[in-house]
Amino acid sequence: MFTSDEFKRIGAFCETCESIAGCRFMTEFSKQSHHICVGTLPDGRVMDEYPRHDIEDFRAFLTLYRKLRLGKEPTNLFRIMDILKRKGDPTDRAKLSHFKDEIDVEGKSWWGATLIDQAGVRTLLSQVSLEDLILNGDVFHTDFEKRDALKQVIGKAGISKAVAFLNYMRFVRTVLYCAQNTAELIHHRGYLA
Repeated sequence: MFTSDEFKRIGAFCETCESIAGCRFMTEFSKQSHHICVGTLPDGRVMDEYPRHDIEDFRAFLTLYRKLRLGKEPTNLFRIMDILKRKGDPTDRAKLSHFKDEIDVEGKSWWGATLIDQAGVRTLLSQVSLEDLILNGDVFHTDFEKRDALKQVIGKAGISKAVAFLNYMRFVRTVLYCAQNTAELIHHRGYLA
C-alpha cells in the first residue's frame, strides 16, 4: 500500500483541493458572468465586457492552485495520480488516465496568446505555456525572461483582462475538475481513513 510519505502527500493534496474549493476567488468565480464581448457602439463608445476578477483574490487563489501544478510540489496533481495508479485500486487507472488526458488536451489548446521574437517569428502559446509565464514570470518567481514574455502577451490589458480573453480559466477549471474528482476518489476508497 502507500508509504507514510505518500499518505502525507495524498492527505495534503486533499486539503489543498478543499482549500481551493472554499477560497474567495472560486466562490465568487461561480457567481460571475463569463460573457466576453468587445466592440464599438453606434455612438462610438468602446464596449468591453469580460469577467473582472479581483486581482488580489486571483493571486491568493494561485498560491493554492500552484500546489497542484508545479512539478516539485508534493501535492502536484500528476504526481498524486501516479501514486494512485501504481498503488491504488487498479480499477481506477482508466479514470485517472482520462483525467490526465483531459488536462493534456486542454493544456495544449491555444486561445490567442502569441509571442513574437526579435526576428519577428510568432510563437503560439498553449495554456500550459501561458500558465508557466503567469506562475513563474509574475506571481511566484521573477524569471526575467518569462516576466518579459508575459508582459508581451498581456500588453496593456493587465493580467485580469488577459486571463479572461485568453480563456486561461477554462484550463484552470479543467485542472480543478480533475483534481476534485481525484480527491473524491481518494475519499471514496477510504485511503485516508
